[in-house]
Amino acid sequence: MVDVEYVKPQEAYDEYEDILRVKTLTKEEILNNLRILREEQCFSIVNRGLVWYAQIDNSQNLELTRWYKEWLDITD
Repeated sequence: MVDVEYVKPQEAYDEYEDILRVKTLTKEEILNNLRILREEQCFSIVNRGLVWYAQIDNSQNLELTRWYKEWLDITD
């Protein structure tokens, strides 16, 4: 007979672990994703019309123009 120290029983529980899966994209997939992002985040801002543009000052217009140019060049 072997003497073993008593261990109080515990409730059962589940353990979970997050696993990160990385998918390698082709150049064309990356470019398509950037085009979609540009459509969603850029064109909706830039295509607002003259009434909207009349409300911004010159420095805001210059900043918007720079930002828009960066979006247009994102797939280069």
